[in-house]
Amino acid sequence: MADKGKASDVAGNSSGSADRSGGVPMSVDGLATQLMQIAQLTRQNTKMLVAQGQDIMRLDAQQHGLIPPSAVSATSTNTVSAGGDGQNAAPPAGDFVDAGTLDELVAQLSMKLDELEERSVRRVHNSGLVDLDDEIDWLPDGSGEPEFALPEESGVKLPRTISELEGCDARTLLECMKGYGLAHYEDGMPLPTKQEENALFDELARFLGLRTRRSSKRNGGQAASK
Repeated sequence: MADKGKASDVAGNSSGSADRSGGVPMSVDGLATQLMQIAQLTRQNTKMLVAQGQDIMRLDAQQHGLIPPSAVSATSTNTVSAGGDGQNAAPPAGDFVDAGTLDELVAQLSMKLDELEERSVRRVHNSGLVDLDDEIDWLPDGSGEPEFALPEESGVKLPRTISELEGCDARTLLECMKGYGLAHYEDGMPLPTKQEENALFDELARFLGLRTRRSSKRNGGQAASK
């Protein structure tokens, strides 16, 4: 009798849900309702993904000096005020993104993921360098170019080996870090002290995946024991 009761319950709810085993077909009205619900959830999730992706790109652009920090702050404030924590906020009704914009965003995010993967691969390579004359595999800087390069107007030559990087001056170090958004430097600004320079060097080395450090040199400045 219990089984018959369960069967009658399924049949009684057939207008709102489908029997996944195929025993009870879904009504047209029920199917239309579920499709509308799925479409609404899809639109909401799409808006959240777009908003989060735009925030990532704004932060990246602000880090490279392409937009002022106030633009990122204003956007973040609007996002939080619209939905509490700024992450799970539902999009405003009727505020949709056209397919072209979404495709462009997906392409940009895909490019960003490819760049992050390439950076990881190069960091692994750099972590295995042990000799001072080993060449550094510089990471992509987010500009879309496959290889990192310093602007010609800087007048600074990019260090190619661990030895060249360890022996570079403060100006060269700052220009390299500036290319990755790790430091801000303009002509005429005071150069860091030697202690500050060593700290910046260590930060750049960690970013590149190198094991060499100025603050804890051993064996007379060797990158690693040979």
